[in-house]
Amino acid sequence: MAIEELMTAQNVTKTRIVTNQQTQKRHRRHRMADERIKEFARTKPDVADVLLAVKWIGNSGSHESGLSAHDVLEGAQMFSHALRLLYDPSQSELLRRVALVNKRRGPAPRKTVARSRP
Repeated sequence: MAIEELMTAQNVTKTRIVTNQQTQKRHRRHRMADERIKEFARTKPDVADVLLAVKWIGNSGSHESGLSAHDVLEGAQMFSHALRLLYDPSQSELLRRVALVNKRRGPAPRKTVARSRP
């Protein structure tokens, strides 16, 4: 469920319009998580790889004999990593600063936030 909700938050569509060739009627078909993750991989392949692993762990828990506590924790850690890749700006901001310092060949100015005085 968490992956499905994340895909929705990332604007990966839940459904697809399918045309029945015999009747020429169109209807919506729910897309499986695997299909949505593969679409998401076109823009964020590193995150999609992590989400695919989480999906496989979840599938094993739902369709097979069950998961150990270690398996559940590992899946949670992986999902947490995917969220950091998507929503934690510190890594991308740091890499942006690295590129700026290298371009300037020295320290780069920082944007300052104006502070209000009491």
